[in-house]
Amino acid sequence: MLIIALIFWRKQLFAARREFCRFLLPTILVFAFQIVWVQAIYLTTPTISSLLSKLDIVFVALFAFFLFKSERKIVASRYFIIGATMALIGVVGVTLGSSQHLESEFNLGIGLLILRALIWASYTFSIKNLVIKVEPFVAATWVFCLASILFLPTVLFLGDIYAVTRVDFHTNLILFGSGALCVGLGNACNYTAIKHLGATLQTTMLLIIPFFVAILSYFIFDEVLTIAQIASGILIILSCWLIMRKVGTNSVPPS
Repeated sequence: MLIIALIFWRKQLFAARREFCRFLLPTILVFAFQIVWVQAIYLTTPTISSLLSKLDIVFVALFAFFLFKSERKIVASRYFIIGATMALIGVVGVTLGSSQHLESEFNLGIGLLILRALIWASYTFSIKNLVIKVEPFVAATWVFCLASILFLPTVLFLGDIYAVTRVDFHTNLILFGSGALCVGLGNACNYTAIKHLGATLQTTMLLIIPFFVAILSYFIFDEVLTIAQIASGILIILSCWLIMRKVGTNSVPPS
């Protein structure tokens, strides 16, 4: 991200140093989010993780309604409420449509998933305030460069940084590839979406992720898409279309 920013946004990258204090809160939040998120996945099942991670929209909507006047109109819209409810139902259908068993026993992992959603909502709104002043890719670059400073001592003292030398190439490819593409460029795109759509609409659009995961699993892992998953995926797409068509076109914040 730093290399890309130096090539395309060099002037903005160095100018953003004047906004250094604005980067501190999102840096701390994204650091906490990544630690809690990975630990929660480790302690729970993929099904539980996928479902409870969608609590994002609940916390973001609550924060938006009570704390941000500019987003209150979106959350209060009946089309948003209907669309978000349809999307959440679709997420449940996509996740459970493959006949996976849902384990309901409460444990530390479930508690961490709830905490993760709360941190993500806080992080999302900290980014919303940040990208008003700073170009989104530049903002993402600064935040993750600073977050790396926090991750390094954490893995040195609490983890095993030499583990990468003991695993196979495929595992390291997933590790570094997901870091560069999913965490790095993915978050840069996320920052841009927050700037142009606002926090509430951007978070709602993320509900479509489980359907894309199911499609990729079909092609990569030969997992069969069930009728329930396909129908639920269509429901998610329709709900996102409804929200953007009826709410987004009239409520998108100015860039």
